[in-house]
Amino acid sequence: MYENNGYDAERGALMAERRMFAKSMLDADRFLELPLAAQALYFHMGLNADDEGFLGNARRIMRGIGASRKELAALMEAGYLMAFPSGVIVICHWLQHNSIRADRRQPTVYAQERAQLTVNAQGIYELATEETTVSAQEIVQEAPQAAEQEPVSAHAAAQQSAPNPPTIEEVRAFCQAEGIGVSPERFVRYNEAMGWRRGNTPIRDWRALLRSWPPDRKPPELAAAPSYASIDLNALLSQPIT
Repeated sequence: MYENNGYDAERGALMAERRMFAKSMLDADRFLELPLAAQALYFHMGLNADDEGFLGNARRIMRGIGASRKELAALMEAGYLMAFPSGVIVICHWLQHNSIRADRRQPTVYAQERAQLTVNAQGIYELATEETTVSAQEIVQEAPQAAEQEPVSAHAAAQQSAPNPPTIEEVRAFCQAEGIGVSPERFVRYNEAMGWRRGNTPIRDWRALLRSWPPDRKPPELAAAPSYASIDLNALLSQPIT
């Protein structure tokens, strides 16, 4: 638990005194496998978010702790953060971490971004519309104001960046033909979120990118348990004690 007493001048609201994190989520392998720098960035985002899990000062937080775009992208790819074209970020599992009484909760000032979200059965924020989120690169380098940039659909963003972005079925067929152990859904969703770009360069050949894509991690195979039925107990017991 973290206690934060004071007035947030940037948001113009009195923040809640406590911030909490759900141990059940943070103990999961998916979170613990993130780089330590990404985990630290997640905690700092949580400490600075408003009462509904939104924050608009991601770049300032990253500069303050020395985090890079790489850590932000890792958290977004893993589904722990979601970013909007306005530069606002929401912590997807916020409602699992914090349950603030309605009479004490300060509504977020980022009403436009909140209106684009719904809460699923697990208490996780999800997009309720076809509006797209943005990449870590856009947050760190540009962070445009909400009034200056309207959200666009993921499909439209892909069309602007890549000449022929593939469908999930096209990626699946190519993976099967080439024997590539990559999830087609994850490959397409990730690159749509990144605008089908690598840095500032549009992806022209998604097949070449897919061939070099890291394969999905599989759990290590467990060693076969010893078969006690194969042990000759009589022979074992007849051995002299040394």
